Amino acid sequence: MRIAIGRRLALVALAITPVIVLTAFRYSRVSHPVLRDVQQSLGEVATVAEESITGVHVVKSFAQEKRRAERFGDASNTVFAKTLAANTSETMHAATAKRADVAVVTRGKASASPTIDATMSQAASSGAPTANRRRK
Repeated sequence: MRIAIGRRLALVALAITPVIVLTAFRYSRVSHPVLRDVQQSLGEVATVAEESITGVHVVKSFAQEKRRAERFGDASNTVFAKTLAANTSETMHAATAKRADVAVVTRGKASASPTIDATMSQAASSGAPTANRRRK
C-alpha cells in the first residue's frame, strides 16, 4: 500500500515538474534584466552620495549644494521608478503563475492525467480540501 502511494506521489511530482521549471525559466528571463537595471540605478545613487560626501568641502566652496541635492533626488527617483516597474512585473508574473497552477489542477480534474485524477479522487474521498471544493 505504501509503495503504491509513494509511486503515485512520485508520478504527480514528475507530472508537475515541467510546469514548475517552465514557470521558473520564464520568471528569470523576465525578472533578471529588470532587476539588473534596479541594481545599476542603486549603484548610481550610491555613487552620487559618495561623491557628495567625499567632496563636501568642494561642493560647499562652490555653492553646489542645491545642484548635488537635485542630482541625488533625480537618481533616487529613477531607482524608485525602476523598483516600482520591477515589482509590477513580478506581480504580473505571480498572477500568471497562479492562473497556470489553477489551469493544471482544472486540467487534472478533466482527465488530462490519470495519476492526478486518482490522487484528487482519493483526496476527495478522504475529506481533504481540493481546488474545486470549499472547506466547510
